[in-house]
Amino acid sequence: MNIKILFGNIITLFTIGFLSSNFIGDTFAQATNATQTTKWTEFFSSSNDFEDESINNRDTIDVLYESDKTVTLESQYVDSIWKAVDVVKADGFTIDDVVQYETSSSFSDFITLHFMVIMSK
Repeated sequence: MNIKILFGNIITLFTIGFLSSNFIGDTFAQATNATQTTKWTEFFSSSNDFEDESINNRDTIDVLYESDKTVTLESQYVDSIWKAVDVVKADGFTIDDVVQYETSSSFSDFITLHFMVIMSK
């Protein structure tokens, strides 16, 4: 395996863990006096447009982090992630970064693609 690809995957996974940590979100909110919001978490979990009916209406969008100025979305569904990005963009957010990464299981030969979009105002 190419060492650059391996290193890139390690950095990507570290970044995902870093961004999804509650500790980081709490520290950010305390440091900036930002109000932690759940607007997008509630929206995507309650909207029927972002559910996979084939898997017991499982949510297709995960909100890894959100504040008044930042939203980080993650999904395994490429069509859902871009539909979600359009919804968040309509609220004044812009895309800062897009990350694609793969996960696999030791029990299966399947590789799952994930898409993460970081947006800010």
